[in-house]
Amino acid sequence: DAASHGKLDQMRELTEKTRFSPTQGKYKVYIIDEAHGLTSQAFDAFLKTLEEPPATVYMVLLANDRRRLLPTVTSRCRVYDLRPVPMETIETALARDHGVEAMEARRLARLSEGRPGWALAAARDAAVLEDREEDLNEIVGLVSKSDHQRLAVAARMANRYGRRRAE
Repeated sequence: DAASHGKLDQMRELTEKTRFSPTQGKYKVYIIDEAHGLTSQAFDAFLKTLEEPPATVYMVLLANDRRRLLPTVTSRCRVYDLRPVPMETIETALARDHGVEAMEARRLARLSEGRPGWALAAARDAAVLEDREEDLNEIVGLVSKSDHQRLAVAARMANRYGRRRAE
């Protein structure tokens, strides 16, 4: 998670680790989530490794928006735009692979907006849906609030979900 661990020292450590051969399997795969959260100094330390990784190393950089990555980084990457998973696919997987009742699988697939991880989390933990409901009620209540109150709620939600990225 580069947003919280994307500091210069961590990237230097990662670069050093890439120099060693894999201990299991043929390859090492490093997944850097929220790559847009890396500092420019961390990217600079990482750039040479990204440009010429060892033959046994694959780097996967995840970002919500490639425009938030430095051009020097995206120019050295293959970019894959990931799309939301179709609702039917999520619904089928929930019902078939996770034992979710058909009607509930359909509802969760619709609410997931193409995010299978969210749908599965909601199927496993009712608190996910409860939190969503609370947020929606709070947002609807903002209609009659001042701009200042709206911004305060937005900041609180951003802070909460920024710390719990998986949700």
